[in-house]
Amino acid sequence: NLMSSIDFSILTYHHQWSEKHDLMVKFGWFYLNELPTEVIDEIYDKKDLITQDEVDRLVVQTFRSNRCERLKKVVKKWNGSPYFKRREHVLHEALVCHSQRYYNASTMLLSIHTEGIITDFMRIGLETTNFGTQQAINCIREYLVELPMSSLSFSDWQIYHEVLDRISSAFVEHFDAANPDSASNNSRHKIAHGHVTEAETEVNSLKRFLYLNEVCRLLSYMDRRILGKNYTAERWSCPFFGV
Repeated sequence: NLMSSIDFSILTYHHQWSEKHDLMVKFGWFYLNELPTEVIDEIYDKKDLITQDEVDRLVVQTFRSNRCERLKKVVKKWNGSPYFKRREHVLHEALVCHSQRYYNASTMLLSIHTEGIITDFMRIGLETTNFGTQQAINCIREYLVELPMSSLSFSDWQIYHEVLDRISSAFVEHFDAANPDSASNNSRHKIAHGHVTEAETEVNSLKRFLYLNEVCRLLSYMDRRILGKNYTAERWSCPFFGV
């Protein structure tokens, strides 16, 4: 009787979702809410034959079509967050650069302002004096881990952790000014210090927009859950939230 009351269709759905998410991660993306399910299903159905270039093409074309209509809708929604709203003109310029295929410009703007958005959340939202980017990401990650299972969908939890890992890796990668070429072009420090001179790609530019979209969703969620309850920094177990 107990087994008959379990809805196994939900378990099957989450299992399939996780498989598709892991496949997208394998190709350098993640399961996008803004990406039509038929595109993800096509990639999944061809998982044993599809190439990296084919996956990139499918994702890029989806956001490029109709003069980047889908991407414009994504960026427009960001104005609901105070940490994004104050950068509306900067993010608009990044979108214009991307749509006109000036990917070095869009990549640089988004890479630098990702740091500003996250540290603004620490400084303004949580009113903490410790707002280094890596510390902030560590604290946000710890918060997610400690959430009750019922408070956040497992799919969002997977996506947020994947995106935070990508952003974190760009900040922690070692950069040596004496040997700048030793760092990859994904290094935030290499970008900020003006040592990325190779032509950027549409793929890398688009990924940064999509990372920021998940950051916006995550910070908005935290604002509603934490700040909306007059949450104070002292209640955090994270040692970086010293006030």
